[in-house]
Amino acid sequence: DGSSYPDADDQLVLAELQRAGKPFVILRNKIDLPQNLPQDFFAGQQQLAVSAVKGSGLDHLTAALNDMIEQNGLADYEALVLLGAQQSVALEKALVALERACSGVGHLYQDMLAIDLEEAVRELGRVNGETVELNTLDLIFERFCIGK
Repeated sequence: DGSSYPDADDQLVLAELQRAGKPFVILRNKIDLPQNLPQDFFAGQQQLAVSAVKGSGLDHLTAALNDMIEQNGLADYEALVLLGAQQSVALEKALVALERACSGVGHLYQDMLAIDLEEAVRELGRVNGETVELNTLDLIFERFCIGK
């Protein structure tokens, strides 16, 4: 978020990326807002600027990702998915539900299997944001000042 000053989490993530020794690109979002990110914070790192709201800079992001994959292969990037704690829990629940469904194939009714499959889909929706529960919305409104 280029509109906010880097916090301790930003510094921790940067240090971990540098320690890993793998290529990465710094992506600054919200370039449509006034920028508060110090120019030297990511000194020496490739940086891209985008506005998710306006869609600007996405072509440069796509090109940079394609270049990184061409130069380094895809295998290096498959493990570089940063998940929040809630997303990790949702993935674990989805896996358990899928394992239950698979173990029931052949001896459970399709209706019973469908319950486990629906649970897996619901949990995966929590990972990508398609499934949002009311308590999640309450948490968002508690933490962020939206519409003020």
